Amino acid sequence: MGPKVETVADDTTLPAQVDVVVIGGGIIGVSTALYLSEKGLQVALCEKGHIAGEQSSRNWGWVRVTHRDMREFQLSIESLKLWRKMDAALGIDTGFNQCGILYMTAEDSMMDNHRVWLDKARNLAGDAFDTR
Repeated sequence: MGPKVETVADDTTLPAQVDVVVIGGGIIGVSTALYLSEKGLQVALCEKGHIAGEQSSRNWGWVRVTHRDMREFQLSIESLKLWRKMDAALGIDTGFNQCGILYMTAEDSMMDNHRVWLDKARNLAGDAFDTR
């Protein structure tokens, strides 16, 4: 069972005109609507159920960078940068809390794999990848 999701008050009155209609109120739809509206566009967000109440409410809130596939690593870093500023940008407490993740092993080969990944990550991210 996922976390309790606070519902967003909906408005069933359709606007007379918008620049963009976003279908789906999950993480992608809400993010798209947010950034388009910040660019000055009039946006209507349509969701069949509750905003962030479907799959987006069940991801446990992980914004994980560690051990991501290197092909998605840059996107993970950018996501983390956005989340670090999200409370200030929205003027609310989103509940985002950055903490760590611990991997343990007694096998040297696993430690070697981790070191290789970490070296690649540091080279790609530079200062953005704070491992402390």
